[in-house]
Amino acid sequence: MWNRIGSRQQGLTLVELIVVVAVITILGSYMYEPFVSALRTNGKIENERRLNALAQGIERAYSQNIGTVSADVAASSGKRLRFRGASGTIVSLDQTTALVPAQVNELAPYLPKDGGGELAFDGRGNAFVIYVSGVLTDAHRGVTYPYRVIKVVSPGFDGTLSTLETDTNAKGDDEWRVVDGRASMRIAIDAAFLKVDTLRAGLERYYETRYLVDQNRDPLRSYYANAPASGATAPASLYDAAGGLPSVQSPVALSPYRDSVGFGVAALALSWDESGASIQFVNASATERHPANATASLATPPYTFAVIANVPWATAYGLDTSSSTWPLRSVAQSNF
Repeated sequence: MWNRIGSRQQGLTLVELIVVVAVITILGSYMYEPFVSALRTNGKIENERRLNALAQGIERAYSQNIGTVSADVAASSGKRLRFRGASGTIVSLDQTTALVPAQVNELAPYLPKDGGGELAFDGRGNAFVIYVSGVLTDAHRGVTYPYRVIKVVSPGFDGTLSTLETDTNAKGDDEWRVVDGRASMRIAIDAAFLKVDTLRAGLERYYETRYLVDQNRDPLRSYYANAPASGATAPASLYDAAGGLPSVQSPVALSPYRDSVGFGVAALALSWDESGASIQFVNASATERHPANATASLATPPYTFAVIANVPWATAYGLDTSSSTWPLRSVAQSNF
């Protein structure tokens, strides 16, 4: 007896297929918004990381190259930030609507360790936009200085740039970070003032030390330079022949005398201001009180000297750096 076992091909009927498609459509409608929201969230987090890293790198490049930045600001109205790049040369970060990796690579010494050329693009793959202001000016502690403002802009999730250079806030879904050069310049000026005051205090200690060497001297009359300046005349008794500080009629760098006045190597860092300019001193100019001053009223005690920081941006912007109104002038008297 033969048994026939029939076979039936399995598959979906049209009705079943319609039901499956309907279920997928319904589930997809519920999952789409959370999926898009997750993409937006992840993109926003990465975008903020890159924005912050790039802005911090630009800020470090600004603050660590104050001399280069300020000299360029004083000389040029071009919309750029000049700094010493990874290549070891002075380079420019120019205003651009599409930052490229080569520009970011020059910022490498100032970026976080995990930063590199990829920071030319935001967390959504759009090129960052860089806005650089023209020359702006402000004042701090009596010093007028130039600066720039740099804006780093992400075009947002839609990839369309809505923020203009003149806007005071990011527009649309754009995001930005602002690097304000005033902060770096104020820190540099504060540091220059601190160095000047520190060196002045050191010179005062030197004067006091020289008096203690010979207490028979009259501190109201004895002048603790070792001789009159060249071409000047004054009684030798008013000078400290064994001292280490000469009479100088025009401001000179103080650094060569740091050992002779007892500053030592510890004062090496005090020899220059934050822009790289030498901090100077003068003790026998026409405006200082010293025994050989041709103006009789300035040839009598108390004698004075000045410690001076000639910040280049102040000179470039016309501050008086040739008389008693030196912006960072710190005058001390030699009597105690």
